[in-house]
Amino acid sequence: MTVQRAWVVLPGLFGAFFLLPLLGLIWFALTDGDVAAELGSSTTWDALRLSLFSSTLTLVLAVLLGTPLAYLLAASQASWARLAATLLDLPLVLPPVVSGIALLTVFGRRSYLGDPLAEAGITLSLTTAAVVMAQLFVAAPYYIRAAYAGFSAMDPRFEGVAYTLGLSRWRTFRSVTLPLVWPALAGGADIVLQ
Repeated sequence: MTVQRAWVVLPGLFGAFFLLPLLGLIWFALTDGDVAAELGSSTTWDALRLSLFSSTLTLVLAVLLGTPLAYLLAASQASWARLAATLLDLPLVLPPVVSGIALLTVFGRRSYLGDPLAEAGITLSLTTAAVVMAQLFVAAPYYIRAAYAGFSAMDPRFEGVAYTLGLSRWRTFRSVTLPLVWPALAGGADIVLQ
């Protein structure tokens, strides 16, 4: 195979690797079942509502908890901040099954926190809270990484000027910092929703 032909054939084969399974799913749905009946079933709508609710809650938690964490990590030059940023990246490279096992070892029924939580009357396994926790564990590092990149790229002199003009830390963050890093935060939020 010539090099010129390989530049056409190899991407085509790689594209087919993704396209053929999707076409197979569509074919299966159209030929082996009543799609309209399935779409109208209460089970389908319950699953869609749960998915929408859990995804929205995951996004809200990722933004509310991840934004201050990313800001703190980006603003700090300490070695613990670099270590924490590295540890936050670990869920990005773990297979989903390993992430699930990691969560179960801490929050499952017979786990480190599972027993004390069960004694307090809190059961997480097989609940909506467990779904949100799993989504947050897997998706929040993407948001934190994007927010961290945005805060790291921002010139700290802008905040310094705001402080010299008498703005409080919160007002500086809200009026100066957030508008400057908004594209990074929006990009991270978009990744969480995917």
